Amino acid sequence: VVDPLDGTTNFVQSLPLVGVSIGVARRVGEAAERRWEVVVGVVVDPFREETVTATLGGGCTLNGSPVRVGVEPLADAVVATGFAPTEASLAPMVRGIAAVGARARTVRMLGSAAIMLAWVACGRLSAYFEADLNAWDSAAGVLLVREAGGLVSDLRGGP
Repeated sequence: VVDPLDGTTNFVQSLPLVGVSIGVARRVGEAAERRWEVVVGVVVDPFREETVTATLGGGCTLNGSPVRVGVEPLADAVVATGFAPTEASLAPMVRGIAAVGARARTVRMLGSAAIMLAWVACGRLSAYFEADLNAWDSAAGVLLVREAGGLVSDLRGGP
């Protein structure tokens, strides 16, 4: 699952916050239970010369050094989000920003889901949320966060 240029609008506007995201997935389960499982995740930030990688069960690294998610309380959290590209996902995003923004230290919109998830894995950001992401936006980043000790869920709290 590849996103060769995550943060397209940032790139077009010459904002140096874009990434390359690669997630390698395999099929697991039997018949009706078959699903895809990401086993390798890589996010490259070409402007910072950083590569964040993870393998299922193998942890997460930044340029080869192990990283972990942050453990700060919500009141001290720096939370990132992205703008929902559809009318249907705008309302949940506005509700989420209002709910989190009232409790967190700050909320940022930075324009690259892959980079934001990598930064959560590295402990630079406390959390990231966005409605209506595509698999190429999140496949690698979800594995990075999980392998760095973080929790990932949908907007309803499910896996």
